[in-house]
Amino acid sequence: MSSQYELRAEHQPGEMARNGHHWHVVRHGSLLGLCGRLTSPVGELQEILLIDDVRMEGRCPSCWAAYDEVTTPV
Repeated sequence: MSSQYELRAEHQPGEMARNGHHWHVVRHGSLLGLCGRLTSPVGELQEILLIDDVRMEGRCPSCWAAYDEVTTPV
């Protein structure tokens, strides 16, 4: 089953892919993070299923909070 969300890395110039500055949560096929930041179309993508594998310091806090809001049952 495919999710409507995915992870997209925000890189600083010269960084290797796995060392993304921050990981943003985006809607599938979108470049706009849930935080409102526009990410690069060439940024690395990962399935949202890997969300728990992202280090705390590598997470966009606003994206994680927004994702928790949209996925937490009422």
